[in-house]
Amino acid sequence: MAITTMNTILMYKKDETFEKLVDIKDYPDMGGEPELLETTTLTQTQRHTNIKGLQDATDLTFTCNYTLADYEKVSALEGKVEEFQLQLGEDGEDGIFQWSGELSVYLSGSGVNEVREMVISITETEPIQLVNA
Repeated sequence: MAITTMNTILMYKKDETFEKLVDIKDYPDMGGEPELLETTTLTQTQRHTNIKGLQDATDLTFTCNYTLADYEKVSALEGKVEEFQLQLGEDGEDGIFQWSGELSVYLSGSGVNEVREMVISITETEPIQLVNA
């Protein structure tokens, strides 16, 4: 059975509870492949060998429709480390991914007959974890 992306919500911790930051149009991968560390020795003749290293922490980018009110709300969080959640499903019934990070926001470029958008970029300071499994 497949699950729709409807009701995917970007949340941030305000005071002691999480609340919706803004409506999002897309979300990034919540993880990635670890780097490969080469272990090949000079006596091996058939192929290279590797072991898994650390997983790269990349910037997490979310696209949103631009409004001045939303832009001001998000930009007020810039320069501070905050706690975030990506809630899957209306009440997180399909999972809640949580992490800490530092946010930045910018107006994305646009052209004729397009929707004005902004991009939220969050640099991880603590790893993403599934918190309600």
